[in-house]
Amino acid sequence: MLATVQKLGDGKAVQVDNSVLEEARIAVGDRVNVFAQGGRIIIEPADGARAETAADCRPGWVDWSSRTDEEITAALNAVYAGEDSSLPPDLMRAQIAALPREGW
Repeated sequence: MLATVQKLGDGKAVQVDNSVLEEARIAVGDRVNVFAQGGRIIIEPADGARAETAADCRPGWVDWSSRTDEEITAALNAVYAGEDSSLPPDLMRAQIAALPREGW
C-alpha cells in the first residue's frame, strides 16, 4: 500500500486501508504501539488490545456503506433513544455563543 504523510492538526497522519488493518488484526478504537526502528515506522497492537476485527467484535454487524441516510438515522435513534442527550450548562452556553447571530 502506498500512502502519503499528511498534516493533521499539530501532528502528521497516514491513512491506512481497511485490508491492512484487518491483516494486522487492528480495529478502529484499538490501542496500538507506534515506534521507529531501523528507519521504519512500526505499528502493532498494544498489549490487551483486541485481536479481532471490528466486525468480529460486534454482534449483528451491518455494512452501513450500502444504507441510506434515513436508515442510518433510524438505527442510531433506536440505539440512543434512552440516552440523556442534554449538554452541561457551560457547554450549552459556549455552543450558543459560537452560533452566528445573523438571521436571528
